Amino acid sequence: MVDARFEMFMRAAVQGIAFVDDQTQRALVNAVASAMLRVPEGEVDASVLLAAMRERHRNLSYAEEVAAEFARVLAHPEAAATGWIWEFTDPKAITLRVSSVPVHDATVRGRLWLFDDITAERALRHELEQQHGRERRREQYQLEAVRRLTAGIAHDFSNLLTVISGSAEMLSAPQHAPQHAPQHAPTGGVPPDRDSAADLQAIRQATQRAKALIRQLLALSGAPAATPERLELDPLLQRLSAELAAELDDQGRFVLVSDAPGAHVRIDERHLSLALMTFVANVREHLPVDGRIIVRSMRVQIATSIDPHAYVRMDARTDRYVAVTVGDSAGPHLSEIVDDLHKFLGEVDGGGASGEFGLGIASAVAEQAGGMIRCAHPTSNAAQYTLYLPEAHAVATGPRQMTPALGVAAWNELLAPMLVVDDDAGPRRVLRRLLEREGYTVLTADSAVDALRQLEANDGRVSGVISDYLMPGTTGMELLTAIRSRWPVLPFVLVSGFTYDDVTGDALQQLHAQFLPKPFTRDELLTTIRAAAAAMQTE
Repeated sequence: MVDARFEMFMRAAVQGIAFVDDQTQRALVNAVASAMLRVPEGEVDASVLLAAMRERHRNLSYAEEVAAEFARVLAHPEAAATGWIWEFTDPKAITLRVSSVPVHDATVRGRLWLFDDITAERALRHELEQQHGRERRREQYQLEAVRRLTAGIAHDFSNLLTVISGSAEMLSAPQHAPQHAPQHAPTGGVPPDRDSAADLQAIRQATQRAKALIRQLLALSGAPAATPERLELDPLLQRLSAELAAELDDQGRFVLVSDAPGAHVRIDERHLSLALMTFVANVREHLPVDGRIIVRSMRVQIATSIDPHAYVRMDARTDRYVAVTVGDSAGPHLSEIVDDLHKFLGEVDGGGASGEFGLGIASAVAEQAGGMIRCAHPTSNAAQYTLYLPEAHAVATGPRQMTPALGVAAWNELLAPMLVVDDDAGPRRVLRRLLEREGYTVLTADSAVDALRQLEANDGRVSGVISDYLMPGTTGMELLTAIRSRWPVLPFVLVSGFTYDDVTGDALQQLHAQFLPKPFTRDELLTTIRAAAAAMQTE
């Protein structure tokens, strides 16, 4: 059918070759094509070759499309197909690049079939695509994290500005007589000198400019404020597991161990996903080929005196936490705790795509949720990361009934204390001192749970409640809802570094409470207090 030189070329070729002679309807198949198509090597009937190819089509990923293209090529002698991918449904089967071109000259007329094994090439391309996909996801996660965490950062800056502006207010002189204080309230004071007064005025002006910049930062970020919700942790991790497992080539290497039944945390779901994705990406970088990533949830108790060698919040007020550990083992802790986070980041991450910036996101997420992160060296090359979140308990609330209750008279006569609720000691101290200068007696609470305990102890006999919005465990809005079920007309002021729409929308108005953005001046504070009292007097 063909000369000896062509036969020699067929035998030496590293790709599969089959030539079909149109005149004799015989095909010449080299050894490589014979193994690929499962037909005899050498000269065979053309129908045997075509039948073998049709049989192979049945197991292709896109069988119908390939069969249609195959029929087109056979129906038109001049038709050609190049770069044709035959990918089989069996993951262990080879992948072929197929070309079919007509061959016409003075001595022969037929069709040449070429088969290239591109299994390794496809696997490499798939790995590169997965790697690029992971990098893109990380970049998107990091960008989204910056945007979404901006609101929380602005909230923290607002707390700092509240302390600064409040302290400047209290240093101003002369101290004025409280407008609404009892007769025995202290008055008077020593005015500052002229230079000090100018300095204090500069502080107040700078605070107002900083407040405006925070608003611009929030607007430019285009990201909504975090909306922490009380969520059951184990079902939440189950929902996120597919997203986390996508970081691995073989998702069977991802293991979720749910060991915190009924435990609830208060966190923005997307923020938790960002933190855990960062952990998974870091662990994956040093995971053995046959290693697994294990994500485990569990309830833990942490002593008030947190290990100083761990990277954690040192002002944690609760010993009831839920831990989510990400590593190559299911153990909750490892013996060697890293005492320098930045050194740890340099050792583990090496400045890669999942480096220091990623763990900075995780620690910011933990801080905003009132929790902490811990990083440990294991005995293997991988690392272990643990995110601790305060366990969030439900706040019992009943149906809201606007019936007469204690609160209004006490507010007007200032015979009962004002309750200030804030998990941050700085703004809490500033509020207490500003109110005391106005003649108020002040009670303070560092959480919503503590506030409800004090209200129960006083039978609700307080002048009103001024509460921060974003607090670990229970938010200020949930505290307001709980208070309205017991003391429907108790004046309430919600304070936040977020904007009114981000925090409450219409809910605050429906619950007859007032909103005070941080940072605030003395006059803004007193005006909001009077508005809260007036709102209750109309009920």
